[in-house]
Amino acid sequence: MTAPVDETSRVAPERTATPPRAGRLVRGMAWMAVLRWSAQLVSWSATLIVARVLTPGDYGLAGMAMIYATLAAIAIDCGLASVVVSYGELRDEAIRQLHAVALSLGIVGAIATVAAAPLVARFFGHQEIIALLQLVAVTILSDASRTVPVARLSKSLRYRDVATVDMIKSVAGSGVVLASALAGMREWSLPLGLCAGSLAATAYTYVRFALRPAAPARAVLRGPMTFGVQNWVARFAWYAYSNAGFWIVGRLLGPAALGQYNLAWTIASLPGDKLVTIITGAADPFFAAIRSDQHGLRSYLLRLTEAITLIVLLPLLGLLLVADLAIPLVLGEQWRDAVTPLRFLVLYHGINAPLLLTGSLNVITGGVRFGMIVTSLIAVVLSAGQIVGAKALGVSGVAAAWPLLYPALMLFTVRRVLRATDTPWRSYLSAWRPATVASTGMAVAVLAVRALAHWGTWPRVVELASAVTAGAVVGIAVALRGESFIVQQIVEKVMARLPRRAAPSI
Repeated sequence: MTAPVDETSRVAPERTATPPRAGRLVRGMAWMAVLRWSAQLVSWSATLIVARVLTPGDYGLAGMAMIYATLAAIAIDCGLASVVVSYGELRDEAIRQLHAVALSLGIVGAIATVAAAPLVARFFGHQEIIALLQLVAVTILSDASRTVPVARLSKSLRYRDVATVDMIKSVAGSGVVLASALAGMREWSLPLGLCAGSLAATAYTYVRFALRPAAPARAVLRGPMTFGVQNWVARFAWYAYSNAGFWIVGRLLGPAALGQYNLAWTIASLPGDKLVTIITGAADPFFAAIRSDQHGLRSYLLRLTEAITLIVLLPLLGLLLVADLAIPLVLGEQWRDAVTPLRFLVLYHGINAPLLLTGSLNVITGGVRFGMIVTSLIAVVLSAGQIVGAKALGVSGVAAAWPLLYPALMLFTVRRVLRATDTPWRSYLSAWRPATVASTGMAVAVLAVRALAHWGTWPRVVELASAVTAGAVVGIAVALRGESFIVQQIVEKVMARLPRRAAPSI
């Protein structure tokens, strides 16, 4: 169901800009990839060091505060960012009014967080997190303050500026987390980093891209807010099923178990989530600009799905196969219990990364209400499955619910998007084929090396290094020799730039 047209807030169709060219999307992804992955290298390095310094209990207590932070951020969001990016061409006055709404919601959320802190601590049974939630309140207000200005940058396809804001947040936050952990601040480290990163990003946004708020008018915001609220319900349901496992583990199994689950989730989500964030961050406003071009949407759906699966499935499957070696060696023996949950979560994230693209296209193609219903269904079914899993198998049972239940439920959204873009199932499944073939070859290589290592009683470090090297070489080799359109394009571009050898004279 599409949002109603409100002429007081929307720019007339004839005034909208012509659809952008594909080259702009590619350049945008390149900028976002360079900046965000540079920041991510810093974040990963900090995470590895902090995981060796903190205990699972420290991670668990910080995780309790972080769970609430995510809940509160979504609760006060009202889908405002999606309104600016996906609703249509909004007048400047409407955007300024949406900014005022976001600021108001941020203030309300910060006050509500301080008031609710004792109740949240009572729910988890740990009074220590009351003080941590004061930092969460500051973060909530800071995040709300830059929601609309950053969304306006995305709408204008200013990819480099958006990526710069994210990079500042990530680098500043990672630096504070690392410094705090090394200074012995334990469970305070993660909330301090979250708050510091948010404040740094907000300060930069206001210095470079200041946006003056305007008093909200019901006549102007009626259409955009209807669209936003529908998308907000879907996002709230997404939060429910994405974070239900954290709430369940924290409530039923305690801080140490939550620390193991939190670390497993963090590691499993790094390759897929960061890549998809880069792609959807660039593609969402681009898709919004070409929403009437069914052929264009279909083409980009297939090409981007192929690219995501190739980049995500290989490293995630490799991690699944060597997790029992890598986690104790890299992070320490205290994290060995996170290996089994990590494997289940890696399997889920490998499947989920490409499916996130269909979720974005569902909104662009007018399926906001449909998405709201499906995500609500997923929230109910998945939460129930995680409760059963926690009582039966502990942390591993919660993690196992993800790959067992989520992919089947997401087929409803995939089916609707394929229909909206007139994409045959055969074409969509073909986009998964290159990554599937390459991943199979990589898995065979890794398992063969590990079998040889067990037969020869190799040291664990040698076994891990050999398995990773063999898997990477074979996986990449199979991908290069496959039928991937993306890989072929990259190879052609590289070969075209290489110096050509002159033909011998006769």
